[in-house]
Amino acid sequence: MKIRLGFVSNSSSSSFTCVICKEDVSGMDLGIDEAGMCECVNGHIFCQDHLTKQFTTHDKRQLVMKKMTDEEKEEVHAMNDEEFEEKWEENYKYEYEYNVPEAVCPICQFNEVCEVEGFYYLLVLNNMSVKSFLSEIKTTFKDYKGLKKYISKLYKHED
Repeated sequence: MKIRLGFVSNSSSSSFTCVICKEDVSGMDLGIDEAGMCECVNGHIFCQDHLTKQFTTHDKRQLVMKKMTDEEKEEVHAMNDEEFEEKWEENYKYEYEYNVPEAVCPICQFNEVCEVEGFYYLLVLNNMSVKSFLSEIKTTFKDYKGLKKYISKLYKHED
């Protein structure tokens, strides 16, 4: 089984893989929103269902206005919610699908773990390199099945 982390593109086909649940969505000219996913400012790609909170119109306004001049802020502030949501869809949504703030990213908030980052954290915590980690596994287990059996005995997934 192939696991791709993040965004993979080949010609006009795109694929997005959630680093939390491993859902993989592929398609021709597929955007991250169409895949039901988003990417945080730190590069974590995940299903929109995993957001720590959904964006309200107020949240969207606050995000957009952070990068605006005072004059632009007044214009956005003067819009009613329906007008703003139309403007969000037309002009702003795309930028924020790929730049979700840390505050709503479940990985940045430590509600979920990205396995790759978790692996490297544990290596550092145990003062190990990848090379020494592999060496220890090779001397401890005679084959991959032994490793899998050992792990499954000691660790049960929290599903």
